[in-house]
Amino acid sequence: VTAMRERGQDLKGLKGCVGYDPVSWKLESGAYPGSEAAVSALMADMVRFAEKELPQMQVLDVQGHAYHDAGGSSVQEMAAVLATGVHYMRSLQAQGVEPGRVASRMRLSLSVGSQTFIEIAKLRAMRQLWTRILQVFGVAAEERVVHLHARTGLWNKTVLDPYVNMLRTTTEAFAAVLGGCDSLHVAPFDEVVRESDAFSRRIARNTHAILAEECELGRVIDPAGGSWAIESLTSQMAEQAWAAFQQIESAGGILEVLNAGSLQAEIEAVRTKKAVALQRRKDVLVGTNSYANATELLLK
Repeated sequence: VTAMRERGQDLKGLKGCVGYDPVSWKLESGAYPGSEAAVSALMADMVRFAEKELPQMQVLDVQGHAYHDAGGSSVQEMAAVLATGVHYMRSLQAQGVEPGRVASRMRLSLSVGSQTFIEIAKLRAMRQLWTRILQVFGVAAEERVVHLHARTGLWNKTVLDPYVNMLRTTTEAFAAVLGGCDSLHVAPFDEVVRESDAFSRRIARNTHAILAEECELGRVIDPAGGSWAIESLTSQMAEQAWAAFQQIESAGGILEVLNAGSLQAEIEAVRTKKAVALQRRKDVLVGTNSYANATELLLK
């Protein structure tokens, strides 16, 4: 903001998201970034500032990446994001900021894995569930804004045969668009190996361009809609995620379950099952536990 003002640029044209997410900070650092009261006051100030100065900017980002990257299931990721979003809504209500004012300043960020149909259904179900939550908070229909951000996941990315990660990020990006994401981050294929170079960043950008400009996926509203398989899977995931979300709420909310370690234990159980499936080759990671190249030279 300071830089734009110094250059005489109009703040009202600024788009994007600052992405403040204190719960994710706690997950990554081990501690909440201040007292709950201080954090709530800061979030309220950010929302009020954005309303006044940055009409097209979002300032809160409810991220599920840590749960996905730790090996959690799609349902666990969804439930945690919903519970975190509700926690922020209540915190801001206590600061005098109505839910309707918060909705347009908040985005929900999910990681996208390799199970294409599951991921499509996950994003579609998240939109339905967050809309339901906004309705419960009394947000008017015209103010029920749901901005879904998607990121290609980290859980299945490999150091061995890393060029296969190009295929993984492509199918994940495809699923995210079909699932109805509003914004998308396609990660470079070598992000788990090294600081990404110009080639890997170019491939990531081109994945965006091909899906948008050549496949024209952005020109279709809900391309997966009407498919019985997708609609059925969406309903199942919505039902399971809602039940898991209610379980978190009944335990006292997202901070309570994280402080108690119960959610981490549940995710660890899922991660262990995934690891065993890979070790026994029930699940395949090309180049790592199947079709490995014994003479491969690692990327540097």
